[in-house]
Amino acid sequence: MVVMLNHFSCKRNVEDLLHLRDDDSGYVEGRVFMLWPPRQQVHRVILEVLQESSRYRFEVEIPHQDGMVFRPQECISLSLKGVRVDQRKESNVPYSLPIVLQFPHGVVFKYLNGNNMGKLVDTREGEYMRR
Repeated sequence: MVVMLNHFSCKRNVEDLLHLRDDDSGYVEGRVFMLWPPRQQVHRVILEVLQESSRYRFEVEIPHQDGMVFRPQECISLSLKGVRVDQRKESNVPYSLPIVLQFPHGVVFKYLNGNNMGKLVDTREGEYMRR
């Protein structure tokens, strides 16, 4: 499986996420703004995306695998392959988008900085980290 996580033309706008239906191609890049310990084999993180001098935050649920770690301020490139977008009620929380990205069949992402910089995680294929 070939995953293009750093090709500019595949990068999706945040607005695309609000209307994503049948097209799960591409990726988003952002930094981990907030996170919770894994519960029921799922990591919950708030991903912050900067786009055209605007800030957006939304929740992402990532299936847990042993050894998978997220840290505040860590940047990731998150493939949208297999994503399900759950719409939520509008919130008064600053910069918040009313969506949760869920990956019921696994996820592919790449660490862009920090201790795991350059590592690719692919839980869709049952593999953990590759360089």
